[in-house]
Amino acid sequence: MKKKTCFLVLAMTVSTMASAFEMMPFESGHSFQTGAIKLESFKADGSLTDNEKDLKIINLNKMLEQQQRMYEEKIAYLEDELQKSKDRLVEKSINHDKAQEFLEKRFAEESGFLKKELVAKTKSMMEYQRQVEKIKPSEDMKNLIKINTELALELRKSTDDAAFSKLKGENFAKSIEKLPTTGGRMPASVDK
Repeated sequence: MKKKTCFLVLAMTVSTMASAFEMMPFESGHSFQTGAIKLESFKADGSLTDNEKDLKIINLNKMLEQQQRMYEEKIAYLEDELQKSKDRLVEKSINHDKAQEFLEKRFAEESGFLKKELVAKTKSMMEYQRQVEKIKPSEDMKNLIKINTELALELRKSTDDAAFSKLKGENFAKSIEKLPTTGGRMPASVDK
């Protein structure tokens, strides 16, 4: 990992230096200022003096140090973020494992309970089926049940008719009592 990081820093530094050479304003007509020293113009043939070369080297070294610090800060930041991401992934993995264990345990308990309940219900259903097979009615028993049901219906009907007749008789008696008496003869059905 460190070899890759070093190689990455070296590659970035070389590319930065190459771009710094391209961006330097050393063409004629431009001015360059470093600290208190000001260079106004260059020789007509484009060559640099020793002082100018020294200034250019100092400036490039400063830029190189600045770029190196910036890349080191970026690398430290990215390594820190990578470590945080790793920690979060490990924590999520642990939480996921715990949740899965809990769900598996709960599923095992519920499935065990449901299996026991299924066995109990199956057993009771088999018992009911045996009892129904024992009581299975014959044709004579079916006919007897049918006759019994018909007789119960007729009894209910006759009880209803008797209650209705009694109600009619009471209403008739009340209506006769309400008739005005004229002192004449009373019908034979009315008691005195």
